[in-house]
Amino acid sequence: MRSLWPDLLEQKEQEKNNSISIIREQVRELQRITQGAVSAVFRRIQYQPGPADALLEFGKYTSQFSSSAFKEKIEDELAGKEDINDLFRVKKYKFELCNKNYRFRVFVLNYSTLFPISLEVDEGISEEIKYRNGEKIESNDALICVLEEIFSSKKVKRVLQNMLVESEDN
Repeated sequence: MRSLWPDLLEQKEQEKNNSISIIREQVRELQRITQGAVSAVFRRIQYQPGPADALLEFGKYTSQFSSSAFKEKIEDELAGKEDINDLFRVKKYKFELCNKNYRFRVFVLNYSTLFPISLEVDEGISEEIKYRNGEKIESNDALICVLEEIFSSKKVKRVLQNMLVESEDN
């Protein structure tokens, strides 16, 4: 029988997704150019458990008594190995501008280790720069172009200027 596997040696190498380090560099740049008066926060979004989570937990609890709820047995050769699917799950990161009194969410990065990625940009900014939220970003260069448009938008400039003026008043 012939091999059904693709020729892995002929596969072109995928570009490494550097989006997190690119954005973190911009966090440092903003800190530098505003001399700390305005900061940017770029962090993975953590969700607090709410009432819906309690229902999900209850559902898990009751399903333990169901005859259809079984726990998969992991073979010895797979034990202790991480499921690589976790690398491909989308994680959300927020990018917010802030000073001592105010904050403004500029965008949310929908990140996975491989391209494509996407952004959910503030509505006013996305309308101004004609960016369609959820649009696929296929490379580091494409991300840099989108970020440059976002950071150069009139709305971001107004927010930054107001935060700087407000910081000087305090």
